[in-house]
Amino acid sequence: MIANAQDQPSELHGLACHATMNFPWGSLLQGLLTDDSAVVDGLLAVTRAGAQLEVRLNPGALAESGWSLDAGADRVRDVLADNGFDLEHAITLAAHDLKRLPTTWAKRLAFGRDPRAVNLCGRRRTAIRSIKRHTVPLEA
Repeated sequence: MIANAQDQPSELHGLACHATMNFPWGSLLQGLLTDDSAVVDGLLAVTRAGAQLEVRLNPGALAESGWSLDAGADRVRDVLADNGFDLEHAITLAAHDLKRLPTTWAKRLAFGRDPRAVNLCGRRRTAIRSIKRHTVPLEA
């Protein structure tokens, strides 16, 4: 599925058992960095309890937002952790790792000026209580 993270169709709510964000930039990346409720709530809405989440970040997009690769990855991990996702530490992807990913953008990054990225991987918590500003219903 490819959809706007801030406006997910209700038919998709609670269906995803695996979600991947490949190299977010613009408003999606800003939402992850600033804890934008529209982005986080959209991600929570479409994922079911226990869903696997992968977020791949590239240094160029983070630099445009004023973040280094490591600091930006830490910030995104913290925002997602505060909102119901348990993420492992960041794994640095080198050029040879990027070449194996199934996106054309990853391949472009692999041959770019800074051929690195960070992969955050984890799961949505099974039970999510009231988190900050919103409550997410649990799936049956």
